Amino acid sequence: MKDSRTKVFTLGDSSKLEIKEAIKTVYDALVEKKYDPLRQISGYIITEDPAYITTHKDARNIIQRFSRYDILEELIKSYVGVKNDGSDT
Repeated sequence: MKDSRTKVFTLGDSSKLEIKEAIKTVYDALVEKKYDPLRQISGYIITEDPAYITTHKDARNIIQRFSRYDILEELIKSYVGVKNDGSDT
């Protein structure tokens, strides 16, 4: 029987800030190499294939320090305007 319980993922505040900075660094490196950063980062999150991320400025190693779930959580929070403490901005 399949487990229907909701899984809970949590991060400390410092990790959240690190993820935000990492995404910005990776984004900038992709722009510098003339890649479409939105498509490349999305491709990485969907597949977890590091080939989507350039090695320029160590971007590939930087993004791989975090799980896709943690990255996605921070992107969604940013998109919907939720602060790290769970309240609206």
